[in-house]
Amino acid sequence: MNFRGAESPRHLMEGKLKNRLLELIQARERRENRKIPMTEIAAEIDVSERTVKRWIENSIGKFEAPIIENICRVFDCDLSDLLYIEPVSSETKG
Repeated sequence: MNFRGAESPRHLMEGKLKNRLLELIQARERRENRKIPMTEIAAEIDVSERTVKRWIENSIGKFEAPIIENICRVFDCDLSDLLYIEPVSSETKG
């Protein structure tokens, strides 16, 4: 990633930003010993069911701070529990 023409540092990992919402939901379901409906998750996070589905599928194109904050609040987690960078191999970058 270049900023104002600067070379990108070699020590920075290249990859794709992903989320662990599905893992957080599954952990909560195990703790509560029940299946949590997507409608309930959506209401708690204050988003549509479609948005929850897109997060679960990791097909979110834009990560919005209010949604991230709500997810972290609802699941009592830190940002690093929710988001991570999935490394991209040189073969994948093609």
